[in-house]
Amino acid sequence: MYEIFKNALKGQYELVDMLNKIAEFYIKGNLSKEEKEKLEDEA
Repeated sequence: MYEIFKNALKGQYELVDMLNKIAEFYIKGNLSKEEKEKLEDEA
């Protein structure tokens, strides 16, 4: 899941949409805390 988000960040998406989706997947347990934080930093 982490790699999918990482690749999606290279596309043209609204920042707020990506951050919300990252948070949603973190809450559902699909991302670790470390992965969530890395993705947020990269966004």
